[in-house]
Amino acid sequence: MSNKEYVFWVHGANTIVERPERTQFIRHTGLGTIIEQDEDPPGRNNWFHLPIPTPAIIRGDHGSVSRFTLEVWMNENVRLSEIHVRMGRSKIADETPNLVGQDEDTKVHFGVSHGERFQVNAGLSLCARIEFLSGSPRGRIVFRGAGARFQEE
Repeated sequence: MSNKEYVFWVHGANTIVERPERTQFIRHTGLGTIIEQDEDPPGRNNWFHLPIPTPAIIRGDHGSVSRFTLEVWMNENVRLSEIHVRMGRSKIADETPNLVGQDEDTKVHFGVSHGERFQVNAGLSLCARIEFLSGSPRGRIVFRGAGARFQEE
């Protein structure tokens, strides 16, 4: 097995909002995707999806994926509660960071379940569940980007 690793990133401007009707503000910029949402008690969360560029073949061999990163900025009225990574229809990784914003950039690094590696056979999407908390100012998050670490097989 080769020890070569490749990291593929997607810029946060590519963020897809699952429930845009819950938001008050969405803007895709050079800094990433900026989202503001008021607290909504019946469904105060929203899901955001970042498609990760996915090499199906690296140097003639099938590659595998083992690690992921999400980079965001959040104010104090936003909680990053869950992250899932899907390959096609299958969930291959999840993380529950339960982080509340501190008005600074935050990177969350995590691996696939039980330290496994998954052979790449479909597209990857990093999915983040965000809770918008009560208070002022309104909850604001900026998705900076997401990435995955691939290895040659």
